[in-house]
Amino acid sequence: MIFDILVEKLAAAGFIGGRTVFIGTMPSGIEYGVELRVPLIGIAIDPYIPSRHATRIQIICRADTAVNTETLAIQVQKLLQSEVREIHPANTNRGRVIIDRFFPDTLPIVFPRLESNYFEASQHFDTVFSVEMLE
Repeated sequence: MIFDILVEKLAAAGFIGGRTVFIGTMPSGIEYGVELRVPLIGIAIDPYIPSRHATRIQIICRADTAVNTETLAIQVQKLLQSEVREIHPANTNRGRVIIDRFFPDTLPIVFPRLESNYFEASQHFDTVFSVEMLE
């Protein structure tokens, strides 16, 4: 997958994995954070190009006010969006990754205040990427 690459991009801007960046779920006590999620239907596999995927990744941002949440979402959008080919070398967990597109479908959608008194914004990013198999 490409979550490690997205987390690295956010970390370069001061976000911290496990404290302000989460994959799959964000604990309820987190006041300020970013969650990266795969679609509920999963990521399709193309039988003709098995290492290439076209999907949407959801990014949820949380902060203390609606304005701060939208500001955070726009900051994250700027850090992650890309329409130029990015090549990331293989590591111990995955093969080489090529990201051809990571671009938001819409502006952030800010939801009403949560029971926790925080606000969340959701954005879906259209992405096309490939991950080479490890040998």
